[in-house]
Amino acid sequence: MPARHPELARQAIALEQAKPGDIVHFENAIFVGLNYWMIMGTPDQWAIVYLVRGNEVILLDQDVNGVKQVQYTTINLADLHSGTVSAYRPVAKETSIDSNAS
Repeated sequence: MPARHPELARQAIALEQAKPGDIVHFENAIFVGLNYWMIMGTPDQWAIVYLVRGNEVILLDQDVNGVKQVQYTTINLADLHSGTVSAYRPVAKETSIDSNAS
């Protein structure tokens, strides 16, 4: 059997510790700001953190409003009104290598 590529697993982290490359999961999250509102994850949605500036997080997201292309979405964590937002750090699982592979 040939070597497998590392499988990705995820480690839960505090949302405030999110950094570029981390994964964010939204479950029915509603953000309400001064002049906007936004619903993320109905019922759930995943995105990748691109940039963090204090409470402002810029995400790489796809399938937003039916658009299947990757796009930027900016959220302000302080504007979370309801729902759940979780953050995860990708970690590699062990790689199994068959010593008999050629």
